[in-house]
Amino acid sequence: MRLVWLFVVLAVLFLIPFLIWGEWFGQLFSGDGAVAWLDGYGRWAWAAGLVLLVLDIVLPLPSTVLISALGYLYGTVVGGLIATAGSMLSATVAYGICRGW
Repeated sequence: MRLVWLFVVLAVLFLIPFLIWGEWFGQLFSGDGAVAWLDGYGRWAWAAGLVLLVLDIVLPLPSTVLISALGYLYGTVVGGLIATAGSMLSATVAYGICRGW
């Protein structure tokens, strides 16, 4: 029973950001919106992409759109390498959190 309550609490905690910022995220992370938003960071768009991919652990961000936007901004090879690094960093952070828990 304790596991069920833990699941319910975690589900509610993960849904709160979506309920608060869901529409804004929907517009921001459409295909063109993500490219325009990342392009607004200029030379630091790659860092913003990495941070957003790591934040995908706790926020409902569409990582596929972010990866596509990085590919559009930086090209197939460089954008793919940045997206791969962001995905690996996100996985490493999530593993570290779970391992330390």
